Amino acid sequence: MGIIDDGVGMTRDELVQAMTYGSRGPDEERAANDLGRFGLGLKTASISQCRRLTVVSRRDGHAVGMVWDLDTVDETGDWSVGRLSATEVRQVPFWPLLAQQGSGTLVVWEKLDRLAADDPGDGSLLSDRMKTVADHLSLVFHRFMSDRRPLVIEVNGNRLEPLDPFLDGKGSHAEPEETIRVGGDQVVVRAYTLPHVSNLTKAQVAKAGLDQTLRRQQGFYVYRARRLIVWGTWFRMHRQEELTKLTRVRVDVPTSLDHLWSLDIKKSAAVPPEAVKERLRGLVPTMTKPSRATHVYRGRKTTSPDRVVMWDRIEDRDGVRYEVSRTHPLVAGLLGALEPGLASDFGTLLKSLAVSLPLDAIQVDLASDKAGHKRVQDEDELLAFLEDTARTMLAHFDHQPEVRARLIEGLALCEPFSMHASLLPKLRKKLS
Repeated sequence: MGIIDDGVGMTRDELVQAMTYGSRGPDEERAANDLGRFGLGLKTASISQCRRLTVVSRRDGHAVGMVWDLDTVDETGDWSVGRLSATEVRQVPFWPLLAQQGSGTLVVWEKLDRLAADDPGDGSLLSDRMKTVADHLSLVFHRFMSDRRPLVIEVNGNRLEPLDPFLDGKGSHAEPEETIRVGGDQVVVRAYTLPHVSNLTKAQVAKAGLDQTLRRQQGFYVYRARRLIVWGTWFRMHRQEELTKLTRVRVDVPTSLDHLWSLDIKKSAAVPPEAVKERLRGLVPTMTKPSRATHVYRGRKTTSPDRVVMWDRIEDRDGVRYEVSRTHPLVAGLLGALEPGLASDFGTLLKSLAVSLPLDAIQVDLASDKAGHKRVQDEDELLAFLEDTARTMLAHFDHQPEVRARLIEGLALCEPFSMHASLLPKLRKKLS
């Protein structure tokens, strides 16, 4: 297995340092955008998956190579790195790819004792694991991949797309940034509320939840030098509740605060310092409030009594129940057009629908994010559905042009049209 980049490459001395365990101490001052800390990542990550690690780096047309081979270490009892001659460098797998570049670095894993373990021999298990690797890279480095000059990562020739856990720019609501000062440094916090699940396509839910339930993915997303290191946790400041599952909080931490965040060697776990934790704990109720409101009101403003909904939420001494709204123009128009006997039967049907509404099953499906996704993802198909629905509703008011005009003008306040605001200009044009 080979991993290659097109960076500046390394000199022999720099490669020696890169292949040395613990080459740089964690207390050594680093640049703000330096992703390293302990000087162990390349070696420990590689040896955890294979028994032979080879690194070849090319700068200014000159290539150098070194290798760690655990079998050689076992045979000789000597824990030392091997240096490759010019001839040996050219024999390294994937060398022709690096040779085509003026500079860059090639990392080769051989004797895959972990990554390919238990594979039946057809490569199926390894293929599944590579899919997991691709998703992980797309998430962890998504901010670099979304830059104006993006980081490009390819796996087996396929370019990866960034997985933005906040769905920024796709209907999410972003709160203003909060700054927490720690000594002379600062931690920047920003809360996001994802759109209600009913306003997300299955693809968006998969992208935001990484094929896991939204409930388990809520909480803090901690970035070190813009690289995601911890996500989907409240650090025991808040429970993972159903009503707060749309809340995700981006926390940007500078490298200068590594010692306070108890960053582990793999840079995959971190615990906030007490000063930051106390401030975050105070912000949690405010950050989760929009998610609660989104679930309770499904995006409707309670201060807008003129909004026309399909379902009425009715509170009484026995609790809460839901009934099809008889004031909705589509329902009211149909009731008014029916003969008295049929209108009575239709009213009985509406009551039966309300009584038999499977609230328990809906609650279970919502908790597992199986319900509420947009079933129609094609814009033309969705627009056709909205047009048919609107024409059916307007047909009951053919002899009331003023009412028809008001209904068309007020589509933004009437379900299901209000749930697809971006399509309303096209819909009004068709209806006109």
